[in-house]
Amino acid sequence: MGTWGAGAFDNDDAADWAFGFDEADLSDGLSIIQETLLPVAEALPTTYLRSYQAVPAVAAAELVAFINGKRIDQSPYNEPARNWVARTHPSPDRHLIRLARRALKHVTRELRAGPTLG
Repeated sequence: MGTWGAGAFDNDDAADWAFGFDEADLSDGLSIIQETLLPVAEALPTTYLRSYQAVPAVAAAELVAFINGKRIDQSPYNEPARNWVARTHPSPDRHLIRLARRALKHVTRELRAGPTLG
């Protein structure tokens, strides 16, 4: 049975994405976040997002918020990503904040526009 819930990390794709931080150093972790957000943030408004793109982007955006001092719910599914932040102490990054906002804007536009992400 898969994982599915209301939190940004409470689904299989996001939980799997978070486990990519287990062995990541600071540079690797920041690259994971950027590489997840960038294609969603830069997608054209007419581009159909697939769930395997959108779900990790939402989790990445929440992790960016956490890096920037926002509280996020603790979950076994986001534990590797939260531990990465505690271990590496990434600095707030305006570029990642902009990417996260743009990615979330695209995801929410997609959700408002039509059928569930595929």
